[in-house]
Amino acid sequence: GSDAPSHSAILTYVLLIGAVLAVFRQVWPIDTWVRFFGTFRGEPAHMPFYVTLFAIGLVAGRANWLPKLETNIAVTWFLLGIVVFVVLASMSTARLAQPDTTAFRILWALLEPVVGVGVMLGLLVFFRRFFSRTGPLLRMLEGNIYGVYLVHLFVVIGLQGAMVGFSWPPLGKFAIVLTGTLIISFPLIALLRLIPATRKVI
Repeated sequence: GSDAPSHSAILTYVLLIGAVLAVFRQVWPIDTWVRFFGTFRGEPAHMPFYVTLFAIGLVAGRANWLPKLETNIAVTWFLLGIVVFVVLASMSTARLAQPDTTAFRILWALLEPVVGVGVMLGLLVFFRRFFSRTGPLLRMLEGNIYGVYLVHLFVVIGLQGAMVGFSWPPLGKFAIVLTGTLIISFPLIALLRLIPATRKVI
């Protein structure tokens, strides 16, 4: 397989996807949801990021990038991502009071991928270093994780809809939705994978 991405490759991706997001967000600002193919709803403001990360994940798996990823590169981007996250978090505290301008949408689109990519790279080397073990439970979860990736959004939306009528603290709702999604998604996929045709796909 090919070598894992270098600093320049990561920077190129971050700049390119940031530019694409900036264009998308001029038409579809963050939190604008549209219905695709008359069925599921999606958020175009983030969709290019998700789609390209999915494609990169496929390439990374086939090229065996995980053991080749240099720790110093991942840590550098992780630290940069944390710094940018702190800046974005401080901006978000009063985000509703800020004007929704073209410049703001572009700035947010360019900085957001730095956080996402940085955190992902940092977590990859962290788990590679400290949790690269296996066992029956982990092997079972590993087999189901792709399916969970495919269905979890629908579980999240369902649980969020069920929580709308409750005037509970946002963090409490978040904890319930997170826990419920994990509890529902993994058994659901385990059951679906008992079907031979489904198992070939997920």
